[in-house]
Amino acid sequence: MGLQKIITRAATRAGFVVTQCLEGRDALRIATDEQPDLVLLDVMMPYSDGRDVLRDLKAGPQTKDIPVFVYTARDAHYDRLAALELGADDYFEKPFDLELLMTRIEYRIWKRQHGE
Repeated sequence: MGLQKIITRAATRAGFVVTQCLEGRDALRIATDEQPDLVLLDVMMPYSDGRDVLRDLKAGPQTKDIPVFVYTARDAHYDRLAALELGADDYFEKPFDLELLMTRIEYRIWKRQHGE
């Protein structure tokens, strides 16, 4: 089972409504149209670099306040810094602890809903 399916299954079990996409351009459109509580973004996607998508999300007037968590197989310190400097709210390196990811997502959404 692929990582996206594993994350989707865990998020659904945690009570989240999940919308998936495989390309960065779709992520931007969906985030603008649906205004999700959080975007979980892989750095390496077909046709788009996740950092470009992150930059566009944080620059868009309708998407700039949506929390974005980035995950990647890259473990270079530079990649983490680049994502955080572009506005990522959190960063995970593969492999990561799924339970920790779900806990951090729940907490970040709770903070956003309570104006913190």
